[in-house]
Amino acid sequence: MRNPCYLPTHPQWRIVVCAAVMLLSGCAAVDPSPDYEHARALVSNATGSSEVYMPNLPAEREGALESTRNGLTRADAVSAALKNNKKVQSLMYELGVSRADVVQADLLSNPSLDGVFRFSAGGGGSTIEGGLLQSVLGAFQRPIRQRMAKAQLEKKIMEVAFAAAGVAAEASTAYLNALVANRAKAVAIENAKTARELWSVVNERLSVGIGTQLDINTAEAEAVEQDLFREQAELNADLAAFALAEVMGVEEWRGLLSINLGTARPPEVPHQLGVVLKLAEKNRLDYRARKVQVDLAKQKLRLEKRKVLRELSIGASVETADEGTEVGPAFDLEIPLFDQNQAQIAKAEYRLSQALAELDAQRLVLRKEVRVAMARHRAARRSVDISEKKLLPLRAESLALAREAFSEGKTNLLFVLEAQRQLLESRMEYLSRLSDYLFSIGEIEKAVGLSVCAIVSQSSSGACDADTPMESVKLN
Repeated sequence: MRNPCYLPTHPQWRIVVCAAVMLLSGCAAVDPSPDYEHARALVSNATGSSEVYMPNLPAEREGALESTRNGLTRADAVSAALKNNKKVQSLMYELGVSRADVVQADLLSNPSLDGVFRFSAGGGGSTIEGGLLQSVLGAFQRPIRQRMAKAQLEKKIMEVAFAAAGVAAEASTAYLNALVANRAKAVAIENAKTARELWSVVNERLSVGIGTQLDINTAEAEAVEQDLFREQAELNADLAAFALAEVMGVEEWRGLLSINLGTARPPEVPHQLGVVLKLAEKNRLDYRARKVQVDLAKQKLRLEKRKVLRELSIGASVETADEGTEVGPAFDLEIPLFDQNQAQIAKAEYRLSQALAELDAQRLVLRKEVRVAMARHRAARRSVDISEKKLLPLRAESLALAREAFSEGKTNLLFVLEAQRQLLESRMEYLSRLSDYLFSIGEIEKAVGLSVCAIVSQSSSGACDADTPMESVKLN
């Protein structure tokens, strides 16, 4: 069968063809700027920070810490990480790749041009055959391919935003680690001061003939031990600051260690579990991406059903010979006699069922994570409140009474040391409970897919300030 074709030679036809080619080429520009903005909006919704690296804008690395002169807050750390962390920057370029796939799906397939030239060996005339064919089925499949590419882009945007939110969570965790480490250093300094005060009291008593050298040695050993704890706490604080600088994408020597960490306590999350669960199903980016995956599976099934007829091209053909020139329509059709795409259709159906099952499984995991995070948050809050309002004041009062009794000669040094040890341990235990409470906020944000302020605002319609000063953190 002859199926070549040939391009019309009339000047007007050439102009039309060239204009069409230029128009189609002009529509093929790849501009992912709207996708960057979409990803930034999703990240902002999930983290509360609108500062996200944008590949189409100049980097602002040098200004990462300009707003932290009055203290580095958790929001500052998250914003710096979203702008400067190399993982985030690399992820954002994935959107350009997916946008290119959308542009590609919008293009028609190129026509095929065939030509045959025959020359007579006996000196006769030559024969020229030509054909131009354009696939028709591609045009029918194009809308589905476009929807699939756009859905894939939407899924990629959510995946990138979810990963960026994960980096923000790492920055938040690193910030809290640094905050707790600095608090531990302050506690260790206070503990060392307390131990040295007792040593001073024992020295004064011995100078007036009260007590023994054993008392001096015991008090001094406690003071030395607390000094060692203080040195370790100072090292831990420095290491935590280095880790925070790394995730923020800044250099330590640029002054991070000289910046005071903020003492903001995130607001308490409301206890309306049903409301928080609905917020999670609406906002968790990985869950939304799973929904898009279901839509992609549906579109894939529709596309495979349209592939029963795989090839149909139509066009025109021309043949010139000594007898004259013949022009007529041409087509190329693959007959679906044996392969009617049954296997690929069945495969697409299984993939759709699999995507639906994975979506349901993801929903169950999501709801469990929210419940666990909320339960830990409530328990951590109660523990912090009890330590602040009852345990620490009691321990401090017991030590004051023991010291007074020791000064009056009513008790021995061991009793005072025991009261002091209990206070020092309670301070460190309180810090651990405070750490659990702070990290429980991050776990809720991760489980719900929203910043804590957004959760508070959307669940109780109340105002929220993520950097309100802590009402306690007392080192009694």
